[in-house]
Amino acid sequence: MIRYFVGILSLFIYSVILVFCSFIIIIIITITFIFILAISLFFEIYFNYLILYVYLLIINLYNSYFIFFLIICLFFVQDFIIAEFALHFRKGKLGHEDFRNLIFIYFVNFFLILFLFIYLFIYYFIIFKLINYLYIYIYIYIYIYIYIY
Repeated sequence: MIRYFVGILSLFIYSVILVFCSFIIIIIITITFIFILAISLFFEIYFNYLILYVYLLIINLYNSYFIFFLIICLFFVQDFIIAEFALHFRKGKLGHEDFRNLIFIYFVNFFLILFLFIYLFIYYFIIFKLINYLYIYIYIYIYIYIYIY
């Protein structure tokens, strides 16, 4: 039973590392975008909203790629737990303690999957929309400021 718990724990640590790395890469992409924006404004090259949307799309796809990969891994762990449960149950070696541990790990894994789906829902329908509007307002403000002066 310890190996199941270690597997779930390592998967959770792996997800935290992936989310941390994705935030670092999002920061690098943001700094690159600001640098490109500063250069284009310095040389008075006004690019349109297409580059802004491409930037937002890259961040969105990059973040969601790791989350979807993690959800698929957790579904594989879920199937492994069910298969192990069925194997022990068929052999008649499933004791009360084993049953409790398998059920506990199954529900921990289930709630991890549920948490990731809720995270994706919040990210796509709330945070990504707010970031999208924020960047559009910043871009319009910079464009109007430079156009006036």
